[in-house]
Amino acid sequence: MESIAQKNSMRQAVNQAAFYIAVLMSCFQVYAAATGSFETMPLRAMHLTFVFALIYLRQIARRQGHVTWRDPLDLLLCLAGVVVSMYAFFEWETMGMEVAYPSEMQLIVGAVLVVLVLDATRRELGFAIPFIALLFVLYALFGQYIPLAGHRGYPLWRIIGNLTMATEGIYGSVLGVSATYIFLFVLFGAFLEQSGASNFFINLSMAFFGRTLGGPAKVATVSSGLFGMVSGSAVANVMAVGPLTIPLMTRLGYQPNFSGGIIAVAGTGGQLMPPVMGAAAFIIAETLQVSYMAVCKAAFIPALLYYLSLWFIIDCRARRANIK
Repeated sequence: MESIAQKNSMRQAVNQAAFYIAVLMSCFQVYAAATGSFETMPLRAMHLTFVFALIYLRQIARRQGHVTWRDPLDLLLCLAGVVVSMYAFFEWETMGMEVAYPSEMQLIVGAVLVVLVLDATRRELGFAIPFIALLFVLYALFGQYIPLAGHRGYPLWRIIGNLTMATEGIYGSVLGVSATYIFLFVLFGAFLEQSGASNFFINLSMAFFGRTLGGPAKVATVSSGLFGMVSGSAVANVMAVGPLTIPLMTRLGYQPNFSGGIIAVAGTGGQLMPPVMGAAAFIIAETLQVSYMAVCKAAFIPALLYYLSLWFIIDCRARRANIK
């Protein structure tokens, strides 16, 4: 019993530490956005510092059972991620001037940073994205041996320098969009979800479409679209709308897998609905150097057609299954 209590207390301590780090990260991001007092590189480095800490601490907190060798390893990786990203926070000016001829310390820090980014991405998103990134690194390293699409090849020190010491690799525009726009909108969507705003959208959709043919499925579609307009997150849409509408759909006669599919598809469409869309919209605006409103205008009609097609699928399914 004592060992179980010790395990639980350790997990709770890690979970509590992750909570306070998340609060600190939110405060930092809001302050940085409100004041604009941080340069590009320090802002992105500090953002990555918080991300490393939260990813590895959450891995420890989610585990069950006895403390294993993974727990101290993850703590060590968490500390390493914080150190290498904070190194960029304090030494960004020197790194920018020496990117063409990095020092030995800068190469060590950069190599550790590349490994940690690949590992953290694998833990959160699986093997696909790290594998693709590693292929591009190998392409840059061994390009002279590749026919047709090859190149002269680059030494490893130059690849590490370009990836970790300037705003072109890990600290590039994608991380910049996450640090300046995406996190704030994710925070806004989480605030709406926790404040009960999702219930308003569900009740509004229920009032208008609850009595139509196949009502709950259409309510899920409309409420996901409405909530997606202000959250921009597929996960938030599913978590906010699904627990209420999936039981209604199954009780009305829809098959459970179809009910879950409707919620998944409708929730994913929330990332397409202006004015607040998913992370890709901000990356598109940053990459194409166009205003965010231009991206919103371009996305409005496709997003509307997306939900209309889902509406017609639900209507046809309800008629075929004779669901009132």
